[in-house]
Amino acid sequence: MIQTTLTAPKIQLPKSSISLTAESFSNSCGFARKTLRGWTALCPAHDDHNSKLVIADGERCILIKCWVGCTVEEICRALDLHVRDLFYDSGLTSSQRQALPPRQKLFGWRRMSADVEFAAEHHWLRAESIFKAARQCDLSAMTDTDIDAAWKCLRVGFYALEISENLGRTAFQLRVNGLATEAQSQKVCEVAA
Repeated sequence: MIQTTLTAPKIQLPKSSISLTAESFSNSCGFARKTLRGWTALCPAHDDHNSKLVIADGERCILIKCWVGCTVEEICRALDLHVRDLFYDSGLTSSQRQALPPRQKLFGWRRMSADVEFAAEHHWLRAESIFKAARQCDLSAMTDTDIDAAWKCLRVGFYALEISENLGRTAFQLRVNGLATEAQSQKVCEVAA
């Protein structure tokens, strides 16, 4: 098997952080590749041959993560940058920063679907614990009042199960819509290129 060795070229980043984007940051690292979530590139902080650096545009700054374990400070130092340069408004004074309109928040469908899925699992576990307790009840030893209370608990369990199913469907629909939107934007990017 032939193994190729890739080394990151040293490309000078613009000193004005206002023009610094995830794309320009990843291109400066070398062997940048566009992904659905952002960019991958060679990490300049270690001898990277497999594009272990992930870069994305966040709400307030450029997000970077080296899967080998290099810190943000080490990565910035290797590119002759400061961590503050990753923030979009780092070149502005405080009065200029306050005059900026608020950035539109990115809709993170992955995070939203994970949160909804977590809530669905929480309700399902609650229903399961109620049903498990109900299976262990001895009806012959219960009074009519106890049986009425047990039925109320079972209704809560069935309600939690129904909520869980609805949340599960909602989480699934969020993922479907999010992936469809990403696929559409990927096609637009390919056509533009």
